Amino acid sequence: MRTRCPRHYQEFKKLRAVLKRQISESYNFYLAQIQEDVKSNPAALWRFLHQKKGTSRIPNQLVDDDNTEYAEPQKIVDAFASTFERVFSPVDSSPPQFSSCSMSSFSLSHVREEDLIPIMAKCSNNLTAGDDSIPSFMVRDCRFLLAKPLAIIINLALRSGSFPGRWKRNRIIPVLKKDNPHLLSNYRPISILPNFAKVFEQVLYRCIDGNVHSYISENQHGFMTGRSTITNLAVLTQDLCESLDRRGQIDVIYTDFSRAFDTISHNILLVKLHRFGCSDTLLKLLSSYLTGRVNYVFYNGYTSSEFISTSGVPQGSNLGPLHFNIYLNDLFSLLRCSCLAYADDVKIYNNISSIVDTALLQTDLDKIVQYSSENKLFLNTKKCYYVTFTRKLQPIVTSYAIGLGSLERKTSIKDLGVIFDSELTFNEHIKCVSSSASKSLGFIMGVSKYFNDTA
Repeated sequence: MRTRCPRHYQEFKKLRAVLKRQISESYNFYLAQIQEDVKSNPAALWRFLHQKKGTSRIPNQLVDDDNTEYAEPQKIVDAFASTFERVFSPVDSSPPQFSSCSMSSFSLSHVREEDLIPIMAKCSNNLTAGDDSIPSFMVRDCRFLLAKPLAIIINLALRSGSFPGRWKRNRIIPVLKKDNPHLLSNYRPISILPNFAKVFEQVLYRCIDGNVHSYISENQHGFMTGRSTITNLAVLTQDLCESLDRRGQIDVIYTDFSRAFDTISHNILLVKLHRFGCSDTLLKLLSSYLTGRVNYVFYNGYTSSEFISTSGVPQGSNLGPLHFNIYLNDLFSLLRCSCLAYADDVKIYNNISSIVDTALLQTDLDKIVQYSSENKLFLNTKKCYYVTFTRKLQPIVTSYAIGLGSLERKTSIKDLGVIFDSELTFNEHIKCVSSSASKSLGFIMGVSKYFNDTA
């Protein structure tokens, strides 16, 4: 209510000044805490820098692949939902065909409270909550009270072979995957699952991984204990260096699966789990876990229309990476050339001393193409490349192909964040890292005015 009373205006000015001072004091205290904890908690500094840089927000206007523009918040989240839904493969109409299994069968029939408490204790100390709005810190801090009823629910699910429907509702957050933030297709869906579902997933993960871990190929470096992007690149670099030291040549073919985590067939995954020894009762539960998952996109207070996952595994889940490694595992036994994988990033390579060696590499590429077709994965041929690593003046040059399309030959390529050039000098990578570091340093120096101690 407006008033022209001078006394009211003076009171307003006084309260406004008090509020501004309190905001300033609180902000200065926040900065002092970041500065004081920079060594013990550097993540807080980087969160502050990202906030200042403004890189975490989705733009107010986006476009899809048909150049249709979306500017209203509700239309944006619905457009994200449509984009993510289109990625899924059609539902498998025929039931999975299980054959005999030569491996020892394993199952999970009962879970104790004592099994759940350590898992719940590892829940993060934050407000992250899924569709049930139960935050992570509550599951952790109330674990001694919640473990008993949660164990009852999980054991009922194990006996019935039915994963709780409420725990299959995924709140999806769009996360930018590529450079252009205005293009809808450059985002990937990250599922925020109910925290109780994540506890149950961890129970299932320990059971399955404990029985299949030793059978996962050594070629797979993704989501495997003791392996990482570093071990993947270290193996490749070692092989390349040995070849270059002998004045040899190695051709590396880099493949690209489109949205692999979202397109794997549920029925094929269940068949492969059965081959690893997964019992019928556990398969029934996992089938329930995979199918009928309800998704909706949530961003900035707006919720999209719901859609069903007809294929794939939830990105952001505990079981998703393990399921994917199981799904892709039988590919590696088909190949004769060297192969390295980090999840769905698969590269094959061979020492090239004659045309026979290039033919062998092409044969393995053909096997990957056939495997992709049989397992309902989709190779993005436009993003499959090859690099000839050599210092020879006259290398053996050939053309590799997928179907009727020849692969593009590159002189350098970014592999898991590192730029490899054909002579393995790493000059291009060094320039890229130096440039990025200089820009970051300039930005940090620009915002360092907020801190008292910049020494």
